[in-house]
Amino acid sequence: MKLIQPDIKYKDSFLEMAHDLLKDGHWWGPNLDLIKNDFSTYLQKLEDMKSGLGLETNQAPGTEYWILEKGEIAGRLKVNHELLDWMKIRGGHIGYGICSKFRKKGLATEALKEALLKARALGIHDVLLTCDEDNIGSIKVIERNGGKLADKIMAPGRSIQTCRFIVRFS
Repeated sequence: MKLIQPDIKYKDSFLEMAHDLLKDGHWWGPNLDLIKNDFSTYLQKLEDMKSGLGLETNQAPGTEYWILEKGEIAGRLKVNHELLDWMKIRGGHIGYGICSKFRKKGLATEALKEALLKARALGIHDVLLTCDEDNIGSIKVIERNGGKLADKIMAPGRSIQTCRFIVRFS
């Protein structure tokens, strides 16, 4: 497993992964038809997001990585460089999604470990990670990477509590 920068050569694999995440309700981002029809523009938006160019109101600067496993895009991950208010409740510094055929193989644990190093390199010393309280898989991934439960909160409009974890670097 390795985290890679988005690249047009992985377009088909990325779209397959994205459709899988959408089917499972784990896709975040633009409409997949728009991405498919103009993949180069999508890649440019990801590049611009790193420096905060062209962000929508609910977006923060961040770097997206694709999780590469055996030549396939197995998932995606974003390291937010800063947090908007809503991200302090649901979202955090790092969000990730793993394609269904790659789940329960340790990829999320490895990917989060690498992402935490990238967050630390950005100078983020208290990394906030969030997940729903019934998402046992994500809770285990976060705890395996040193996440300590800070609290559980009920986000507006939600029927399940959000667990908020902190990974602290000294």
